[in-house]
Amino acid sequence: MWIVLSLFLLLGILLGASLTTFFFFLNTHLDSLMIFSYLCILTFIIVLIVEMFLINKYKNILFKKGDNYEKQD
Repeated sequence: MWIVLSLFLLLGILLGASLTTFFFFLNTHLDSLMIFSYLCILTFIIVLIVEMFLINKYKNILFKKGDNYEKQD
């Protein structure tokens, strides 16, 4: 569960870094900022694919429902 939560945090950081560097690129027109923005988007997509694979593989463990101990008549 902690791995999935940390991957969600990493997704947010990568998306924020990409948007921030893209807006800085619009103001300064430095090519290095645009390259870094594209690298962040590429890494975002790779981490998203890995996270979807992990969620699909371990969905029974991650989304386990608690046992119901009530008596049913």
